[in-house]
Order: sequence, then C-alpha cells, then structure tokens
Amino acid sequence: QVQMRTPRYKLDILQRQPCEIDECDDTDAWRVATEKRLGHHNDCFLGSETDMGTFRNDEDRAYLAKDTAVVSMGGETCQVFPERTNCATALEEVERYHFSYLNQMYHQ
Repeated sequence: QVQMRTPRYKLDILQRQPCEIDECDDTDAWRVATEKRLGHHNDCFLGSETDMGTFRNDEDRAYLAKDTAVVSMGGETCQVFPERTNCATALEEVERYHFSYLNQMYHQ
C-alpha cells in the first residue's frame, strides 16, 4: 500500500467526499482497488489539535477511524504538544485509528 499524509489527499485522489465512501459498489473497480491500496501516515501524531494539518475537522477524523479498519495506518510524532502528547490520548487514538506502527526514531 501507499500511505497518504492526510485523509483529504486520499479523498481527492478518489474524487470523493467522506460521506460518499460507503456508496462505492464493486462495479466501480478502479475506485475500489485504489481505495484499498491507499493507506494513511500521520507524520505529526499528537503534535497539535489538528496533528499539524492532518485533520481539518471532525469529519476527517471520523473518516480516518473508519477507513483505517481496512487499510494500513502508521505515523510518527513531530513535537511535544502538552494538551495531546500524553499516554491516555495516545492510547485512545492509536486504537481509534488502528495504528500498526509508530516510528520511534523521529521525535522523542
């Protein structure tokens, strides 16, 4: 899989809005195949309220939580942001977004 920096990038490639993602049927083979090959990579996990631009709004967050149940998800941290860089928030979001990896060498 190729991983996208933000949910919006994937949706732009698929030419969709988040609410349309469930409306895809298997007759649209290109979109179905592409959708399943595009995962996600959050390159500033917990780095700000928006993860430094990963999320524009709650709709992006809801889409990512749903999409990462079936595609790859990983990321890395980029800075300390006390309101979010704590164990409880990290564990909650790792589970919500189905992280399979977190690069431990990027920011410590």
